[in-house]
Amino acid sequence: MLIILNWRDVMESKEEAAVKKLSGAFMQFRYLYRFQKKHCREHPAGHIMLRPSDVMMLLTIHGLQQKHKNGITATELSKNMGIKTPSINAVLSVLEKGGLISRSTDPDDRRFVRILLSRDGKMLTSYYRTHYEEEINGLVSYLGAEKSSQLADLMDEVYSYFRQKEKSQKSVVGK
Repeated sequence: MLIILNWRDVMESKEEAAVKKLSGAFMQFRYLYRFQKKHCREHPAGHIMLRPSDVMMLLTIHGLQQKHKNGITATELSKNMGIKTPSINAVLSVLEKGGLISRSTDPDDRRFVRILLSRDGKMLTSYYRTHYEEEINGLVSYLGAEKSSQLADLMDEVYSYFRQKEKSQKSVVGK
């Protein structure tokens, strides 16, 4: 028996296989999230338990604080992280209660509150940065430089796709 497939059937089956493979890969991100969450809970003795979002906030504050020595505002954090300011403030409250950041009124413009890492916040951020760099270096060693670069490029494309999709949905809803 001779089976003749047309090119559309072949292309559809390739697309279906790609959809299944990509879907499976995305499902594995849940494991990566649990892995990240577990590592956020491993921290030096005496520090509060942090969620991944708390750690990301600390790392972002650290990065921005390099440019803004007198501290940063919640609005600057919001823009940098792509998160609404009320959500930022909730995380900042947790970090402040844990003694990892301080907030103070800007002496030059009292409308602004400046955020700075505390000494403990700097130490904990250093710990998490070192741990993160070890994990990334391990992954690059495992995948190799070329595959690591390809993965980074693909992840950038995925991020761009979802950001564009989000923007187009917002523009449709806003009309």
